[in-house]
Amino acid sequence: MRIPLLVLALVALPSVSGAQPSSECRRYTRQIEHFAGVVQMAEERGNDLWEQETRRHIERLETRRAERCPEYRPGPGAMAEAKEMLGKATKLAAKWFLLQ
Repeated sequence: MRIPLLVLALVALPSVSGAQPSSECRRYTRQIEHFAGVVQMAEERGNDLWEQETRRHIERLETRRAERCPEYRPGPGAMAEAKEMLGKATKLAAKWFLLQ
């Protein structure tokens, strides 16, 4: 029963961060969401050029947001994250079982 609770706590650790995104980061996020709706509108109307240029604009906004907002930068990748989490879990499990 203790092991699943330990794993659950490890999974929840990265999501519990006290850092709030800055107003600039929130603004970029709102703009990206807005233009995602514009892409849907362009698709519905069959305007390929409008859709293409709006997607390019979203990419520029995402790039700018990633440059200025560290919390939106792409991570090291799923394998690196899994390796790091497994290492932490191994250390915690070793401490746990050695204390028992």
